Amino acid sequence: MDNENILKSDGQFILSFELLQLIEWLIEHQPEELKKLIHRSLSQGLNNNILKAEEILESYSPEDMQNSVIDFFGLMEVLLLDALNERTHENVHTQFIPMVNQIDQSFCDSTVVSSSIEKATTSLEKNSKQDPQAVLYKELLKNWKPKKKAAIN
Repeated sequence: MDNENILKSDGQFILSFELLQLIEWLIEHQPEELKKLIHRSLSQGLNNNILKAEEILESYSPEDMQNSVIDFFGLMEVLLLDALNERTHENVHTQFIPMVNQIDQSFCDSTVVSSSIEKATTSLEKNSKQDPQAVLYKELLKNWKPKKKAAIN
């Protein structure tokens, strides 16, 4: 979500449901970690900025302050979406482990298996209602190049 999407024309903020859930969850389940983050920030320079508040505030316009809030929530949104995407990707990959263990590596090399897993993962992320096994095996067949000297193909 970019700055234009998080701020309405009337100056009100728009936060996604996911971001609101993250904020509530952090408050409820991670207050100690938030406290540690604040302490670490204070020791790494935030305290100096707070002590120089009058100097800093003279150079900050209300728009600058508002943009800082927008940037913070925008970053939180991006980080949350990235984490959700990574988690989905990892879950899909985990589904393939039992299937990959059944593949005879002497007939299908690891590069074909890896590229097939990546393509199947992408396909499942676009349409999660598909059968993971069918999608993986379809991709394996597309990528598999049998060796002519092999006894069985």
